[in-house]
Amino acid sequence: MEQKKSPFAVWLPGERSRLVRNSVVLLLFCSIVLLLSSPALAQSCPLCRTALIGQAESTLKAINLGILVLLFPPLIFMSSIVFIAFRQDRD
Repeated sequence: MEQKKSPFAVWLPGERSRLVRNSVVLLLFCSIVLLLSSPALAQSCPLCRTALIGQAESTLKAINLGILVLLFPPLIFMSSIVFIAFRQDRD
């Protein structure tokens, strides 16, 4: 009985290590860019800032919670796709 080959099985071992190294470099670069841009991210959009001026603290917390709630489903979805792809690659 033949084993089902993954579409990623055509990679040579050297190419795979190069892919891992490049992925780590890309992740490191993206992390540095995000960390350096945090002051710019803290400025918020002008429309949101003007709409929230003078609002109660509970309103500001609710807006921040809403942003996090909207962030997690796409993050979980994309992480699941990457996890499944790597898991399929191992099998």
